[in-house]
Amino acid sequence: MHRKALRIVKDAAYATKLYFLAAPALFALYTVLQIGSWSSGALSLAMVRQITDTFIQGFPGLAMKALTIYILIHAFRSLASAICTYAGAILKDRGSIFTVNELAENLSNVTTLDTFETPEYHDLTFNLRNLDWHLYQASSALTTMVPQAAAVISHSILLGSISPFIPAVIALSAIPQMLIKHSLMTMHYSGLLSQAPELRKLNYLQNIMLHPQYAGEVRFLGLLPRLRQSYTGLFDQVLKREMGIARKKTTNSLLLSAATWLGTASAVAIGTYLVISGDVTAGDFAVLLPGAVSLSFYVSQLVDWLGSMEMLTLHMGSLRTLQSLGQPDGVPAGGGSATQHDGMPADDQARCGPMHSVSVRNVSFAYPGTDRKVFDGLNLDLAGGETLAIVGLNGAGKTTFAKLLMGLYRPTAGEILVNGRNLAEYEPDSLRSQVSCIFQDYGRYLLTFRENVGFGQVGKMDDDAALWHALEEAEVADVVRREGAGSESGKGLDASDPRSAHASPHARNTENTEAILDAQIGKDFGGTELSGGQWQKLALARCLLRDASFLVLDEPSASLDVETEYSLYLRFKGMMKDRMCLLISHRFTTVRMADRIVVLEDGGITEEGTHEQLMDLGGTYARLYRQQAGRYRQ
Repeated sequence: MHRKALRIVKDAAYATKLYFLAAPALFALYTVLQIGSWSSGALSLAMVRQITDTFIQGFPGLAMKALTIYILIHAFRSLASAICTYAGAILKDRGSIFTVNELAENLSNVTTLDTFETPEYHDLTFNLRNLDWHLYQASSALTTMVPQAAAVISHSILLGSISPFIPAVIALSAIPQMLIKHSLMTMHYSGLLSQAPELRKLNYLQNIMLHPQYAGEVRFLGLLPRLRQSYTGLFDQVLKREMGIARKKTTNSLLLSAATWLGTASAVAIGTYLVISGDVTAGDFAVLLPGAVSLSFYVSQLVDWLGSMEMLTLHMGSLRTLQSLGQPDGVPAGGGSATQHDGMPADDQARCGPMHSVSVRNVSFAYPGTDRKVFDGLNLDLAGGETLAIVGLNGAGKTTFAKLLMGLYRPTAGEILVNGRNLAEYEPDSLRSQVSCIFQDYGRYLLTFRENVGFGQVGKMDDDAALWHALEEAEVADVVRREGAGSESGKGLDASDPRSAHASPHARNTENTEAILDAQIGKDFGGTELSGGQWQKLALARCLLRDASFLVLDEPSASLDVETEYSLYLRFKGMMKDRMCLLISHRFTTVRMADRIVVLEDGGITEEGTHEQLMDLGGTYARLYRQQAGRYRQ
C-alpha cells in the first residue's frame, strides 16, 4: 500500500511537471485562482452565520460589514471560476501538445523498426489515445488537492464548532467511498486493456468502410455486407464484455452515492437534533445544512482525486513503457546521462564518413516474437562504386536485407561492418546521413511539394535550386509545375509567367518558383491529386536530394512505365559512379544493368554474378528472366 501511494504521488507530480513546463505563467495563475476559490467556501459560510447572528442580536452595522464581505467573496469566486475555465482549456491544449512532443522526442531515440511492429506497441498507443485528457485531469486534480484539503479542514472547523460529531461522520463516509472508487478504477482500466486489440480492429474495419482510399475496390467487389458483418460481430463481442463491466460499475456507483448520502444525512440528523434541543444559535442553524453538504462534497472530491490519481498511475504505466523504449536499459525515462543505443555511451560512438564498403558476416535475422529465420548465416560484400542488385521471389527477405544494411533492424546473430567497423558502433544519425533510400512503402505526404521533396534532406528545404534539380532528375518537374500552377497557391499563373508550366525552361529554372513548390498536395486539404507514378517520382526526387555515399533503391519504379523506368536508370548509372548502390527490383531489364546480381532464396544467397554469368548458369535467375522476357514479347 505504501509503494502504491508513493507511485501515485510520483506520477501526479510528473503530470503536474508536464503541464507546468508547457505553460508556466498560465499554470501558476490557474493554481492560485483555484486555491483562492476553493478556500473561500468556509469563509463565505462563516459570513452567513455572522450576518444572521448580528441581525438577530441587533447589530445591523456589523451585519452589513459581514454582508459586504460575503458579496465580495462570491464576486471573487465567480471571476475566478470564469478565468479558470478559460485558462484550464488553454492549459489542456498546451499540455497536450507538449506531452505529444515530449513522447515523440523520446521515441526518436528508437532507431530500429522492430519496436514498432509488435501488437504490444499498438495496444499501448491505442490505450494512450486520450492521454492528454487524463494528464489534464490528474494535473488539475493535483493543483486542487491543497485547496480541497484546506476546504475540508476549514469546513470541519466551522461545523465542529457546532458539534464535533458532524465532521466526524462525514469523514468516516470517505472510507467506503475510497474502497468503491478503487474498485471502479480497476474495472475501468482492466476493461480498456483487455479490449485494446478488438477496439483497434473495430477502428480499422470502420476505416475500410468509410475511407476514400478503399471506396473503389470495396464497392466494386461488393465487400460492404461482409465488412459490416465482421464489424457488427466484433462490436457485439466487445459490447457484451462492456455490458458486464458496466453492470458492475453501476452497482459500485450506486454504493458510492449511498455512502456519500449516508455521511451527509447523518451530519444533518445530528444538526437537526441540536436545533430541536436548542443547543445552537440561529446562525449555526443557517450554516448547518449548506455546510454539511459542502463538507461532504469536498470529501467526495478528495476521494475522486485519489481515484483520478489511481487512473493516472494506470495510464502512466503505458506512458512510461513507451518512454522507456527510447531509453537504454537501466536509465529511467526523462533522466540519466546521455546515452545511445546498444548500451553504448554517445561519446564512444563513432561518426560515419562516406561509405566505401559494407560487409555482411554470418548474419542471421528473425522478426521479434517469431522463431522463423529470414536469414541464416548470410555473407556478402559490397564495395565502393558498385551497384548490387537483389532479386528473389516475394517473401525472400529483399526489403528486410536492405533495412538491415541501413540499421533499421539489428541482426539476431552475426555482424554488419561499414568501412570495417560494426554498424552498431556508429551514431545512428551520422550513419544514416550517408544513406539515401527510396522505400518500397514510401510516404505519400499530404503536404506541399516543397516538403515532399525537402524531407529528403531537411537542411535543403528552402533551397529552391536543389529542390528543382532533384525534381528534374526524377523527371517529375513538369508535373509539379503543371499541378502547382493549378492549385490555390499557384492560381493566376499563365504562359507568360516564368513559373508557369508553359514558360521556357530557362525562365522556369531562373525565376521565382516558390508558389509552385508551396502548393498543397491532396484533395483532403484542397490540393491537387497525384497518380501512383507521380507519387513515386516525388519519392525518387526526395531520395535524390540527399547527398549520400550509399544509395538504396527498393522497388523504386514499381508504379512507373517501362520507358520512364529505363530513362531513370540511365540517369542512375551516371550518378552511381562513385557511390555504392543496392537495387531491389522485380524488373529484370533494370536489374541487368547492375554490376553484380545476387539471388535470395531460403534465407541465403543461392546465386551470384553478372547478368551474363547467371544466364549461363541456368538457375533461378535465368528462369525468372526468361519468364518475364517472354511476357514482354507476348
